Amino acid sequence: MVASTWNGLFVTEDEKKGWRESKLPKAVNRTDGNTAAQIKVNAIVTNPKLPGAIFIGTDEGLFVSRDNGWNFQQIAMPEAARRIRNVVCDPRDPETLYVGTATGFFRSMDGGRSWESRGGGCRRAATSAQSSSAPPIRMNFT
Repeated sequence: MVASTWNGLFVTEDEKKGWRESKLPKAVNRTDGNTAAQIKVNAIVTNPKLPGAIFIGTDEGLFVSRDNGWNFQQIAMPEAARRIRNVVCDPRDPETLYVGTATGFFRSMDGGRSWESRGGGCRRAATSAQSSSAPPIRMNFT
């Protein structure tokens, strides 16, 4: 189980044994390149077909941990897709990811190695994406 608070990202494999704080990458100031505070998590998703994998969407982009939150690596994204508001893993195909941003929606069908725009024009600050366990993938705009 994974939870995010204003103070960071927390992971547990057994709630009775407690939670541990996950080490997230630091945000980089885009003006001067200096490392800033810990990144803010906007979205978290796991997929039962990918044990140990945690995807987090942030204002700095999309990150993945494949070791239950011990280490995170940034996934390369188009510049327009950097400010991630929501992330969805296709329950039928763990290689298919969707991200919602303030500028639109993007899809990867190869685990995040390449991305394509799936629509845009979402001018609201919050975007939402959701999937059901049955086809087709449902995308909700809020």
